[in-house]
Amino acid sequence: MNHDEPWVVSDPSYDADQLNPKLKFAYWEGHRDFAYDLLHFVRPARLVELGSQYGCSLFTFCQAVRDFKLNTEINAVDMWSGDIGAEITGEEVYALVQKTAATYYPEVKLHLFQMRFDQALPDFANESIDILHIDGGHTFEDVERDFTTWLPKLKENGIVLFHDVYSPIDQGSCDHWEKTKREYDCYFDFTHSCGLGVLFPKGRYWYDKLEAAGFFKYYKDLYFYRSKYKYTQARFDELKGLYEERYQAIEQQSKMIDERDARIAADEKLVAEKDAAIASQAKMIDERD
Repeated sequence: MNHDEPWVVSDPSYDADQLNPKLKFAYWEGHRDFAYDLLHFVRPARLVELGSQYGCSLFTFCQAVRDFKLNTEINAVDMWSGDIGAEITGEEVYALVQKTAATYYPEVKLHLFQMRFDQALPDFANESIDILHIDGGHTFEDVERDFTTWLPKLKENGIVLFHDVYSPIDQGSCDHWEKTKREYDCYFDFTHSCGLGVLFPKGRYWYDKLEAAGFFKYYKDLYFYRSKYKYTQARFDELKGLYEERYQAIEQQSKMIDERDARIAADEKLVAEKDAAIASQAKMIDERD
């Protein structure tokens, strides 16, 4: 294996946001630009993610594969059974994921496995996965089970991504990442957007390539600041849109009030004209009498 490509910082846009604007505010949103550039750098043959839900990470991978014309097979495993208290059901989420894939990424080799993670294991040979993304259950036991059962599927020098390693609500996945860092010596992480751990459990080839490309010295922190800027900008755009909607509603209401006042004025004019006509008629009667 030989890889001398430089690390390139892109400025992507994500087409999936057009069908589901909520992806811009998903917990994974802050890692999209890094993941997009990581796929460009590594050019994996096969990527598997455990846990997709609405597809924030999934469609980031798809966007990179499409934009860079990569020959990457993407596999997403999820029950899509829905979250408790969610606005829409799991089947509705799954339908939205399918629609997004068909609309924007028909040329991407994307496979959706609507099943438990362990049920999908037989579909992947040992040492066949270049990048494994773990974002399923977030208890310590869930993450440990997913990592240990899928690790044999990872190629030599493969990369594992763990989400929610600095989550304020999922302590189990945070504890698992602390344990993992004690057991492996080749990793790095991001603390924003609930945290993303990047582990090299079967060889440091890609870690060394990232270091040689200046990633840790020049680029890693950039993704933190860019994520903050993009999130703030997205919120600003959202508020701007809400303001414009409110302004238009007020304008429409003002127009309706003006039309109402005009009708009232017209009615008052008719009443005044009627009263004048009655008075005139009364005067004519008096004169006649």
